[in-house]
Order: sequence, then C-alpha cells, then structure tokens
Amino acid sequence: MSVTAENTGATDAGALENGAVSGPPAKTGLAAQLAISLLLVAAATLLAFVVDHIVAAPNLTLIFVLPVVVAATFFGWIPALLAAVAGVLAFDFFFTQPYYSFRIASPSDLWAAALLLVI
Repeated sequence: MSVTAENTGATDAGALENGAVSGPPAKTGLAAQLAISLLLVAAATLLAFVVDHIVAAPNLTLIFVLPVVVAATFFGWIPALLAAVAGVLAFDFFFTQPYYSFRIASPSDLWAAALLLVI
C-alpha cells in the first residue's frame, strides 16, 4: 500500500508551508547564463589544447560547436551567440598561425573560423 497526499491529508499549500518547493526551478539570470557560456568555451579551449597535436586546426572548430549548442539548448540565442563569437576568437587566437594573434594567415583557417561563426 502506498502513501499519497490524499491518504495523509497533506495539501500543496501545506507542503509549501513546510519548506517544500513546488513548480519549475528558478531561471538563471542572463549574466549567469553568459558567464556559463564563456566557461563552456573555456572548457572547449582546454580540450582543444589537449587534442591539438592529434587533430588539424580546421577540425578543431568542431570542438567549439559544442558550447554553442549547449548554450542555445539551455539558455537561448543570446548566450549561444556569445559562445559562438568567443569560440571563434579563442580558435583564432590559440590555434591559427600566427599564434597568439587575431590574424589568420591560412585560407583554410579563415574558412573554418567563418563557418564556425555562421553555424
């Protein structure tokens, strides 16, 4: 035999008075969503550093797609747009020649960065 709210006489109001939370979870503020999106890009950048010697630079852009997809799924288009721009900048700065510059020398790296931004 299972015990339900009907059996015990408990109501939603009584549950709320006892400290139980009802309804959907509180939404995260926009600033927190943007910060989490940037943290996702930072995590993708670290992962890209780990696999950089295995994967060619244009293919590293696929790693930077994941934070955009996650941000879009959970937070919406504004955090996703920030993740896309931050991902392109991180890719350009760390993984294209000349390194540690926002200049792109290779046409294939330029296409990879442009496609990452468009996606």
